[in-house]
Amino acid sequence: MKKVFTIFCLIRKDVHVPSSSYYARGNDSETDTIPLLHYVEEFTSEEAAETFLENNGDPVNGITLKEGTYIVVPTYIK
Repeated sequence: MKKVFTIFCLIRKDVHVPSSSYYARGNDSETDTIPLLHYVEEFTSEEAAETFLENNGDPVNGITLKEGTYIVVPTYIK
């Protein structure tokens, strides 16, 4: 196993859940917000991942970061 550092973008998504019981919610639909992690890129060191974020991505290779919350997570690949 090899340790790498993966950057994820935190996205909040509103999910519409239809009512399944008239008595439970007065037949009103329900909307819930869930967090999603969107894969951005992986690096061999945490410093390289932080540099990538500080430089707003890699415009040369067509990766430009949008405003948002980014997470660097240590992950393992085989």
